[in-house]
Amino acid sequence: RNSEFIKDSVASFMIHARGNPAPEMKIFKDGAEIKEDSRVSINRDHAGHGSYELIIHNVADTDAGMYKAVAENSHGKAESEAKVGIKDAKDVFALLKGDKLKPGEEPTFTWFKGGQEFDPDDRFKVLFKDEEDTLALVFQHINPEDAG
Repeated sequence: RNSEFIKDSVASFMIHARGNPAPEMKIFKDGAEIKEDSRVSINRDHAGHGSYELIIHNVADTDAGMYKAVAENSHGKAESEAKVGIKDAKDVFALLKGDKLKPGEEPTFTWFKGGQEFDPDDRFKVLFKDEEDTLALVFQHINPEDAG
């Protein structure tokens, strides 16, 4: 789906595609196949389970564009597209209220659903990777009432 990446951060796209035989995955930006380098990589460690991840370090304005994932095997091909924009960190964090953390101080997080505070229970897992400034809420068993 369409996304906005934060400039100078680490961004990732999770891509899921399974088939028998396992499909070959190619990822394109603005029509050109992405070439991996020290800044851009494609994690295929879980390809056997149908999961791929495009990782972009030190996001730059030039990373904006149309991304397309193409999964292909002998039975056919599936594609998915998403438009990516770039935002300055100051725009994202300007909405945060409260004091800045002191070095070594642990952050706390509050999740909201439909404007109401949401407390993750045993069906949800909160992941925080300090070295990547990444926070994720993982739904372990999805129910229709989780929508919103």
